[in-house]
Amino acid sequence: MTSKKELITDSDDYSTDDMRKRRRSKIRDEIFDKSRKTQRSPNKTQSDDGKLNLLVKMVQGLTEDVKLVRIQQEQYNVEMLKIQKENAELRKENDKIKTENQEIKKEWTEIRHNLEVIDKENRKNNIVIQGMKIKTNETSTLIPQVENFMKDYLEVEVKVKDSFTLGTNLCLVKLENGKDKEKIMINKKKAGKNTHRKNLYK
Repeated sequence: MTSKKELITDSDDYSTDDMRKRRRSKIRDEIFDKSRKTQRSPNKTQSDDGKLNLLVKMVQGLTEDVKLVRIQQEQYNVEMLKIQKENAELRKENDKIKTENQEIKKEWTEIRHNLEVIDKENRKNNIVIQGMKIKTNETSTLIPQVENFMKDYLEVEVKVKDSFTLGTNLCLVKLENGKDKEKIMINKKKAGKNTHRKNLYK
């Protein structure tokens, strides 16, 4: 049996032993912690390097994208300038065409007016004879026939400028001047008294 004397220990001895155990435990823990840190450090470094490489690649990719966008923007600007220049030339050409059209329209208006004046002037000295027996369609032969007809049936001597057949016993007569037409119109009343002559001209 163990004696009571053996069960009783000195408190100083207990405290010293306990402190030594704690110190050893602390040292062991510190060593273990250092070991764990030492083992994990390479993995953390590798992870950081991977992230850094990925970030570098992303930056490089963005840089290339920016360069591409700038190139495309420059090409777009060049194309836009080209289109703007073409549009300016087209507008200039359209303005020129509009001006030419206005000039042509003005010229045509003047020509039409002149033609109307000429036509009116020509018609002013024209008469139509009906009832005259037309012997020929040749102008050179018809003119003297008309002049003789005027002299014989209307009792007026006029100078015929031109004459055209319009149908059976119908012809258009162009006189030299308005005075000859006035002579004919004055003698028209005489034709009204003669049934044979009243429809000879108008």
